Amino acid sequence: MTDSIKIGNFITRRRKEAGLTQQQLADKLNISFQAVSKWETGDRRVLNKIGAFASLYDIQFPMMKEPVLVLKAEEPGSKQKLAMEYGYTESICHDMINHLVNDIIVMGAKPLAVLDTIVCGNAEKDTIKSLVKGISDACRENDCALVGGET
Repeated sequence: MTDSIKIGNFITRRRKEAGLTQQQLADKLNISFQAVSKWETGDRRVLNKIGAFASLYDIQFPMMKEPVLVLKAEEPGSKQKLAMEYGYTESICHDMINHLVNDIIVMGAKPLAVLDTIVCGNAEKDTIKSLVKGISDACRENDCALVGGET
């Protein structure tokens, strides 16, 4: 297995030396923002490389006798329309991830990873970038990995 922390630090260092944001690097490499963000966070449990068609996540928990996987999906609901209308795109993402994380925690579990799905009639680049940034920032704040998604 590769040392994801070293890889993440290398990517971050080279990206910053080039004066690029994560989104600019993703655009240059023709990959998703999530892929760059995922590798820069250095989550050791994420096993796949950038550009994979699915995410591989190590589910071995040697510190637990009988681990149970807790799965949760969330969407912002009616708040999304108001948030988008008034320019709170990123904050609605934080609200959604925090809600998801809270529901997992009250089950006695630790949030590990999130997959995002953005469904829209008209893909506006700035809005999509803001949504992905909000989701990835909220995941980082909650110590879980954004391992991929779809638009």
